[in-house]
Amino acid sequence: MFTEEDVDLLSLDASRFEEACFDLLMSLGYQELSWRQGSADSGRDIEGRWTVNNTLVSAYEERWFFECKRYVEGVPAAELNSKIAWADAEKPNHLVVMTTSHLTNDAAKWLEKIRPQKPYALHIVDGKALRRLFSSQDELMTRYFVSSQRKLLLDARRNWLIHGILPAPDMLRILATELDFSSLSPPELAFLWSSAQLRGEEIEALIEDSEPFYFGPLLKELGRVSNCAEPVIGPSEQVETLDYRMGGSSWEHEYAWQDCAELVVQRASKSRLALYSFVRGSDEEEGLEVLVEASSDFPVRIRHMKSGAHAAIDAARKTLWPREGPDPFE
Repeated sequence: MFTEEDVDLLSLDASRFEEACFDLLMSLGYQELSWRQGSADSGRDIEGRWTVNNTLVSAYEERWFFECKRYVEGVPAAELNSKIAWADAEKPNHLVVMTTSHLTNDAAKWLEKIRPQKPYALHIVDGKALRRLFSSQDELMTRYFVSSQRKLLLDARRNWLIHGILPAPDMLRILATELDFSSLSPPELAFLWSSAQLRGEEIEALIEDSEPFYFGPLLKELGRVSNCAEPVIGPSEQVETLDYRMGGSSWEHEYAWQDCAELVVQRASKSRLALYSFVRGSDEEEGLEVLVEASSDFPVRIRHMKSGAHAAIDAARKTLWPREGPDPFE
């Protein structure tokens, strides 16, 4: 549900970074963890045990030292000298340096030279590896890196994935007024945008007697992350349209017309629920077409057209409603 880009390690101060690393190690299964807070940490910020299970011999424990380094730039060798000296004296089985960034070239070369001389294993967990590890831990992500507003969006997206439920207009109001759209990923942008289009009539009813809210600014963000030059539903794909809405909007002024749908997209042997939207500007030339699928990684296709939107939307309608029966476009 989360990606490495969602993990902003530098948003944590040094103490909070150590706390996050402590919780990460606990989640990974380390035991008897102790966080040695303060300057007199005896060469490690965190100490723990790891039980090694072996089918040939009985289980045994290893002693692990962890040093947490919050750095914007590379960590120099001088920052590691005292930690190495303490490990030499205390003789753990492993010494791990966990950093928000990386080692400098000189530090990395120095460690490679001394590593064979040490009776313990030396490990470096750099910022990229840490971001990957944190992104796989949903609870830690919501505790350390995700705002309450963004968590609301992620929960709404999860409800759609698992239960097929779109966010209610009241929830969309909160997301529209409190989220920083520029910080959202393309799948998040696409889900929020398409949900708002499908809930358009209900949103319009909600704001009749209250303060209006808008999703128009999402247009710019979606155009910026456009990743498709062709129609977002390919000619080899079959669709079953479950819900379809079209028309002008009195509550959004950035575009003149919108078509949106909840549908099932089938390609090969896979069928997935998806949200679709197509909006065009008042000159009928500029348009934005979006498709986001209900899968764990929420695949998204975004096509931004600077011209030709009127003809493109007509073609899209034939794809969305190819079967016989009442035509919603008549």
